[in-house]
Amino acid sequence: MMNLIRFRLKRYIYRWETFTAALVNIITGCLSGTLLLSLYRDINRPGIEDYFFPAAFMLSLFCTMSAVIITEDNNISNGAVRNQLIAGYTKTKIYASTFITVFIYSIVQGLFMTVPLYIFGNGSFNTELSDKYKICLLISLILMYSAVSCLAVTVSVLSGRKSITVLICTTAVAGLTFAGMYADKRLDTSKYHYKEKYYVWEDSGGIIEKVDFIKNKNMLYVGGHSRDALEQFVRFDPMKPVFDFSEWYFSDRHKVKSIDEQMYERSPQYAAETDDKMALYDSHTHRLLLFPYYQAAFIALIGAVSLIAFRKRSIK
Repeated sequence: MMNLIRFRLKRYIYRWETFTAALVNIITGCLSGTLLLSLYRDINRPGIEDYFFPAAFMLSLFCTMSAVIITEDNNISNGAVRNQLIAGYTKTKIYASTFITVFIYSIVQGLFMTVPLYIFGNGSFNTELSDKYKICLLISLILMYSAVSCLAVTVSVLSGRKSITVLICTTAVAGLTFAGMYADKRLDTSKYHYKEKYYVWEDSGGIIEKVDFIKNKNMLYVGGHSRDALEQFVRFDPMKPVFDFSEWYFSDRHKVKSIDEQMYERSPQYAAETDDKMALYDSHTHRLLLFPYYQAAFIALIGAVSLIAFRKRSIK
């Protein structure tokens, strides 16, 4: 099988799609790091990373996925799979070599994007995250390329038609992206709505102030088993690291260290909202450590299911 892997890697290396995708990834990584570094120095541009950074990564992912689809479609059209069967290779070895080749290829393309981004955007990184969180998040970003590329090669090999592959892969990536955003938003919804009512009046003893703290249950809050299921889905979603990277690696929106102690003591609403924010910070940072494991499981699941399907497929 090593011969098949080396053969396929050489085919990927010398194809124009590979050079195009690599060039786009390197340029996108350099520009993203440089622009984000300048944007984060401008305090009047909050939230710009919510749109710019995911868009840059989506462009990079699309180029990488397209290169995989075009290359594999070319292999199928040229009868490479049929010729390998005639040469005596089993379906298991043929598909496993293809899957491993695409996995290696996508890792390299992911490095082309993340390494320049890390070098050029280093000054804008969130300093509150320790190195272990940053490393796990970078690994999950690179594995995201593998997840998307492995999904593309699976659909390409099983369908055998480039148009169907592009449609299915684009729909799947978009669906996972928006579904992960929605699920994450629901998980970030506070359990309660907080409100304060101030009463001020004057009597013989002077001016009296009174504060009533009202806590109403948020009907949009997801709890119980539904919350556990949503959390598992968010962790398993291979596209989620794109948005967590923009929010946690660069952004300081979730900082909870700068707490107004006097306000915390005087305002029950401020105290409750601050406590919720700290709990949210803890849950998100814990999730960063788990992303690589869930993405590895996602890739392994795709590989196992697609291998079974490929072995049952009739190849003419």
